[in-house]
Amino acid sequence: MTSSDPMVLRGEARAPGGTAASTTVTLGPVGFSVAVGGAAPWQAAYRDIATIVVDEDAALVQLGAGDGAERWVFERFGTGLGNLVRGLRDGRLRQWLTDGLVEIADDEPVQSIELDDGSGAGSAQLLYHGRGVALAPLDERRPRRRVRRADIGTVTATAAKGNLRIETTGGVVEILRLGQTTMSHAARWTALRDGATADVSAIVTGVVPDAPFEVRRAIASVLREGRPADAAALGDGWDALERAVLTEPTFAESYRALVSMAGGTSARRWLAMAPEDPGAPERPRIWFLVGLPGNLVALELVSEGAHATYL
Repeated sequence: MTSSDPMVLRGEARAPGGTAASTTVTLGPVGFSVAVGGAAPWQAAYRDIATIVVDEDAALVQLGAGDGAERWVFERFGTGLGNLVRGLRDGRLRQWLTDGLVEIADDEPVQSIELDDGSGAGSAQLLYHGRGVALAPLDERRPRRRVRRADIGTVTATAAKGNLRIETTGGVVEILRLGQTTMSHAARWTALRDGATADVSAIVTGVVPDAPFEVRRAIASVLREGRPADAAALGDGWDALERAVLTEPTFAESYRALVSMAGGTSARRWLAMAPEDPGAPERPRIWFLVGLPGNLVALELVSEGAHATYL
């Protein structure tokens, strides 16, 4: 749902094998309510939806899992059935992302596409946001997928066929039969990828401005947005970065103490960085991470005032 105004739909609902009763479904911005017959309405969040299956003029919706799961068949909604199913799916996709702390523009629509993610072609939902792209196959057996903008590689558009091929660190994604929107989709994927590259390059330049070009370039190619990297991955850039991000005495002391607890020079440690907001490299977030005994990792934000150390 992209609007704060609820959508009210009327039809019938029943438990599988049960008797149908007149039903009102109200779709809100963060959840929905269902009033069956004369009973009081019950409420659910979109994240509660485990399965949505459409069969001709009816939709089966499962809420929850295990012994407490509920299954409802919604039917006789007429042309409103499409709005019901679309609203439930769109709300679930948006809530899945916001649960993961992804910010989504209120006016960004969920788009319907044909997707081949390596498991065969099928209908899916697509939603762009500042940090990447969300893909959700309508086949409930196939998992939803988040593609981070820093994980986008080569983007190839075949305008004549309306196809888009995207190479990512998680495998190849193909979006099929886009028609006249092929190039606009290609532009959005490319802009996301290039924005991530520009942001991390600007952050690295700001953190280690005196490092040689080839060192800064190597650091930027490894420190993909928010992905921790260790000394082996960063090579010659590790020492320069370590010194640069630990100029504040409190953070330097905390870092030394954690490294000592973790075994000294042999301690596993990483650095990570990302812009606070996409397109804002002047406001970087920089973390160090140290592997501790007991299967723990200590994480500390070092780019601004004192914070707790998280384990």
